[in-house]
Amino acid sequence: MPRVSVIMPAYNGEKTIEESIESILSQTYTDWELIICDDCSTDGTYGIAAEYAQKYKNIILLRNNKNSGAGATRNLCIRHAKGEFIALMDCDDISLPERLENQVRFLEQNTEYSMVGSFADLFDANGIYMTMRYPKIPLRKNMFLGAQFVCASVVLRNTVLANVGFYSEDRRYDVGEDQELYARIYGAGHIGYNIQETLYLYRYDRVRMGRLTFNDRLLWVGRSLRCIRLLKLPAWHYLRIIKIIVGAFIPAKIKLKIRVKLSNS
Repeated sequence: MPRVSVIMPAYNGEKTIEESIESILSQTYTDWELIICDDCSTDGTYGIAAEYAQKYKNIILLRNNKNSGAGATRNLCIRHAKGEFIALMDCDDISLPERLENQVRFLEQNTEYSMVGSFADLFDANGIYMTMRYPKIPLRKNMFLGAQFVCASVVLRNTVLANVGFYSEDRRYDVGEDQELYARIYGAGHIGYNIQETLYLYRYDRVRMGRLTFNDRLLWVGRSLRCIRLLKLPAWHYLRIIKIIVGAFIPAKIKLKIRVKLSNS
């Protein structure tokens, strides 16, 4: 039985999924299974994943009957997972070779933590342009302001996921489903940690950053309100939503420039 189950939802990732799978095959930690679920891709994603599943016994391939969204797709992977630890992985990202080894070691040595993330370098076709950094020990009172983790870099204890009920399958959380889950995890009394080094490469097109719609921003505010309830925070924390509302009206390109400048300072 594998110690780690890496779960990879996939949708129209034919240009990137091979590199993502290869990054798991290249891990220094070898006691893993990779569970890929194709969410009804319309390109060649499933065929590429099928070739790997046929070649490697520890790669399992699933397929949704209909396009179901990120939460439902991850949940299907988790239900098939045999590992003590669940490692998140997106089909367009790259795990650096020592990622799983470092994160599993941390959870083994620090049993008080339920999940562990890391820093991540953001990259696109033009290369790496910033590093995402989060505090070592994210505080419960701040979880509604943002996920406080590079979401796809996280490894969680499977028992904790079972305890809080896995991902929400509400399509409103297709963007931000991780933040909603982490709020439930913290609301249940668990805590997480961020390893203060880059173990993950997160593919995010700088142009795409500027395409957030006003509706996306409203969903972000609504999700944050829900997270306050899940985190069981005092009512005065609703006043802190003002910061999120103001941020929702700042053009994404400007916010990106600020984040890049801070990241490189």
